[in-house]
Amino acid sequence: MSSEDGSLFDPEENQQFEIGARTYLANNKLNLNMALFHIVKNNVLTEDPDDDDYNVAIGEIRSQGFELDILADITPRWVANISYTYTDLEVKDDDDALRVLSNSPYNQLGLWTRYEFPSIDSSIAFGMDYVSEQTDRDENTIKPYTIYDLSWQTRWQDWKFQANIKNLFDKEYAIAGFTTESGAIVGERRRIYLKASYDF
Repeated sequence: MSSEDGSLFDPEENQQFEIGARTYLANNKLNLNMALFHIVKNNVLTEDPDDDDYNVAIGEIRSQGFELDILADITPRWVANISYTYTDLEVKDDDDALRVLSNSPYNQLGLWTRYEFPSIDSSIAFGMDYVSEQTDRDENTIKPYTIYDLSWQTRWQDWKFQANIKNLFDKEYAIAGFTTESGAIVGERRRIYLKASYDF
């Protein structure tokens, strides 16, 4: 891929450092995972802010933060998982327009839980995903959003039936943005999935 003047770009270079830890607590009913990361990328290609028909190379992108994941067996029938990621990104470049890194939320949080009903061979699950505020390339704000999901699963003889509802409350939201003119990528509205399977 070449630049506006026809010259070739230098290859992208990455450096990544990560350290993590895992521990089990409460008689192995609680699983805790933690990780710290630091990533540096050089010569990353992006759209030229002065001419979107061409690309330019960003001097350096530094990304650092931490991840936390907790898996808990609350009761023999009830399990839950919580995950959180904090990411701090910084762009170093001589061009002010290139120092705006779009679609990079600081905070992302996920929650998932499932409860089983052995007497009727069924289970219900609930999930939540949160993404904090972001900006697009023109530094317009992309609002934070929270999406909820719900599912039900049951077995009958050799049959398994499942119903999933994505975006339970039919939230209107944008998952990413481009520019003022081109707008944003809109998240999917409520969806319902039904599935049946048979074990031979």
